[in-house]
Amino acid sequence: GAGALRPCTCLPPAGVGLTMDGPAHPAISDLTVHAAVFSMPVDDELRSTTIRLWSFQRPHMRAFHMSWISFFVAFLGWFSLSPLIPLVRVSMGLCANGGWDDFEHASECVCDVKCQRQLWTSDTVSFAGTIVSRLVIGAVLEGSGPRICQACLLMAGALPLALVGVSTTMTQLTVTRFFLGLVGATFVPSQYWTTCMFAPNVVGAATSTAAGWGNLGAAAAAVLVPWMVTWFSPMGVIDGDSAWRGVPPILAAIMVVLAPLLLLYSDDLPSGPYREQFQAMGSAPGRGESI
Repeated sequence: GAGALRPCTCLPPAGVGLTMDGPAHPAISDLTVHAAVFSMPVDDELRSTTIRLWSFQRPHMRAFHMSWISFFVAFLGWFSLSPLIPLVRVSMGLCANGGWDDFEHASECVCDVKCQRQLWTSDTVSFAGTIVSRLVIGAVLEGSGPRICQACLLMAGALPLALVGVSTTMTQLTVTRFFLGLVGATFVPSQYWTTCMFAPNVVGAATSTAAGWGNLGAAAAAVLVPWMVTWFSPMGVIDGDSAWRGVPPILAAIMVVLAPLLLLYSDDLPSGPYREQFQAMGSAPGRGESI
């Protein structure tokens, strides 16, 4: 599981070249060439010994920024429904004060015990999906590496997020949110990714910064999502029901765009793709095995 992940060490086997930006670097057989290979100082396992937040240089800082940005986008999508709850209650017919359908005054919808129970169940199921996915992704991560796992979580989470916008009953919404909980597991690859890229003297700062910035996605949802709804329904161009339903697909599209960017423009390790390191050593990664 996520808690059982072993430390990620990143020194490539003899004969394995580095292929970041530009032509492939010669195989590293002498650690004295590190300064020539990387733009940042590294330790004997090629992990950066410093953090340059303003840099997007590959591989170390590129991985750092990709890790927190993907985490941020995932949490933005996962928590996007929270500020929409007043509109969702009206849309799903949960109001106890008759057939309330006034989206402009959604806050006046009376949510009785039954309504609250349904919303609580939906929230709980969403977090349950995250717990399950974090347990699973921990084992998968050790075999596939953080970059592939993070991209797969974004792609897999994009579908249920888009389907949130077409849910017409609380049962449909609850089931959809369970699978949306997948994106809550992006925290695990994000943290593992930074441990692969940074040395012990700065890895604490790197992981905590990536985690903090990534978690801001939840706060950003509280600000951006209501603005998006307002933007979708200026002067009643579209009704409130259509306005809130248009938000999740847009956030899902952002996830879909970001996922291939992780694969194409970042690296698992300073020495390159995660699985290739094992293949170069003549073995395949397995559960509980570290580089």
